Amino acid sequence: MVVAHQTHSGREKISLSNLSIIFSVKIDSPDRLNNFRFNVEYLHAYFSDLELVVVEQDGRGQVRECLDAYSHSVRSIYHSIDHDGVHYKTRNLNLATNLASREIIMMCDCDVLCPPEALHKAVQILEQESALISPHNGIMTEIAKEHFMHTPPAAVLGQRTFFTRDFNKNGKDPDYSKMYPLYGNENYFNMGGCILYRKRDFYLAGGWNTNMISYGFEDDEFVYRFKKLGYRHRKFRTNNIYHLQHERGKESIYNNFYRSNEQEYEHVLSMTEEELRHYALNGFKRIKYDVAKELEVINTGTRFSIAMNDADKVDLQHTSIIVPVRIPDKWWLPPLNHFVGYLERKFKNYEVIIAEGDSKNCKYLPNRKNAKYIRSREKYDVGRYIGIALNAALYDTVAVWDFFTMVNPADVGAAVQKVHHTGDVVFCQDNGWYTEGIFKRKRGNGAVFFSRKQMSDEQLVNESLSFFKVDHELTEATRLW
Repeated sequence: MVVAHQTHSGREKISLSNLSIIFSVKIDSPDRLNNFRFNVEYLHAYFSDLELVVVEQDGRGQVRECLDAYSHSVRSIYHSIDHDGVHYKTRNLNLATNLASREIIMMCDCDVLCPPEALHKAVQILEQESALISPHNGIMTEIAKEHFMHTPPAAVLGQRTFFTRDFNKNGKDPDYSKMYPLYGNENYFNMGGCILYRKRDFYLAGGWNTNMISYGFEDDEFVYRFKKLGYRHRKFRTNNIYHLQHERGKESIYNNFYRSNEQEYEHVLSMTEEELRHYALNGFKRIKYDVAKELEVINTGTRFSIAMNDADKVDLQHTSIIVPVRIPDKWWLPPLNHFVGYLERKFKNYEVIIAEGDSKNCKYLPNRKNAKYIRSREKYDVGRYIGIALNAALYDTVAVWDFFTMVNPADVGAAVQKVHHTGDVVFCQDNGWYTEGIFKRKRGNGAVFFSRKQMSDEQLVNESLSFFKVDHELTEATRLW
């Protein structure tokens, strides 16, 4: 079935005050720029209160100049990405959606036209309900370059040809010299070119899948994911969308990303709704993040990978590490911070309790894993602060540790094992072991490991903790941390 639509010259412009139209553009031929100009001219001719958001990749300001020509009547938001790599459409569209100031979004290819009545109807629907809208019947109709190059948009759209889904079975042979079906038929609904959605729904569904690079399957995956996550997909039976013919540069021909995009699409198709929701909101990463594991990132010029590995750390088998401190000066914080970082990198299954007295500078210490911070207003006393920390400790195995002390992790693990098996109090002295990335300026007083049961032997505890009686002095060397 073929239908010609007439447009009256006395039409009023349709207000689109709730809509932002977003474009991802990479100019790879003169046709691309000319088609974008035609698209903007078309939108300006039919609509008022426009907001156009354009992310141009590897641009030279040509698209910006086109927008500036309509600055008196069109609100435009332009962002340039100076990157000459492959057209990263999904990334650019995520950025454009973020930049848009309105709640309803239409993603539109720079060379695709959506008929005015269809666009108006789609916006009205999205003002009332959450949905994903393809404002056409699944057919993208190509407009021959010779037909629109020197013709105003109103004249081109006014004489547009409409193709039904079964155009190849109606027994008629339409004139294909000006317009002809490019994508879509009775068995295939073309998803690409033009899609409308609400911004809030967009974020809840994960946005555009940035594992899809260049072109191919990105639109199909986007629509399928919305539907799988419970959103209604609205389609219009009575109109096509229209594609402006152009020369196909390197960004429009087959490339290897097409097959990798296909694999990503098939991966998404294999998921349940719950798996897909988690995957999308996990940034389209297949790994499951777990703070108990180590994040390994390889990022070189030839290889990129992310993996979660079991942490290769010494198991302290649930030990409470008490660090009584007096921080008279902020210059003490870097060595304390390095010490807590050393614990974090080298050990697992522990907590560290920093008990500060006679000062209040530990509040400036950066956040650290497994670390607690307690402070008393009373005058600093080692025994008293250890007692305060013990009340906050979770575990039966306890270490009291001078934060200037770095001990070989294997020795620490052996000390904890000995406490568990023999019940002995174990003292580890600072034997000069350096952990990577930490430059020590002085030797620490050591660390002592014991169980809570042994705390009842006051003499034993006092002897074991005698090393803390020596207070640290802040020297010029220490200030070099």
